[in-house]
Amino acid sequence: MGDRSSTGRRRLPPLLFSSLLIGAILLPGGEAEAGSCARGISRMQARLDRALENRAAAGPFAPESTFATRSRQPTPATIAAAESRYDGWPAGGRAVAALARARRADASGDASACRAALRRVERIIARPGN
Repeated sequence: MGDRSSTGRRRLPPLLFSSLLIGAILLPGGEAEAGSCARGISRMQARLDRALENRAAAGPFAPESTFATRSRQPTPATIAAAESRYDGWPAGGRAVAALARARRADASGDASACRAALRRVERIIARPGN
């Protein structure tokens, strides 16, 4: 069962929440505002965020390891290893990478590559069972 907040709603597991937060911070955002694809990128980012949240809420929760109970900070390698075992949506990483490609293409002024990357994100999000 998932953790519940004081309001009774399910909370994201800390590992998954941290990973999503880090991913959102690391994705470049400012340079996309200047390009021709900025509005599409913003809309797709919102859709991808919702899709990731929905998948995370529906997915399995990882048990806390003995290592974690000893107040040790996780390393990127231990986070990646845990996520690979409990990743409820492997295609999510491909969608995040495609959105990053759209941002890079937009920043370099390549509108057609940006649109192609956004279509890729759309296909990944829309494909059931992915």
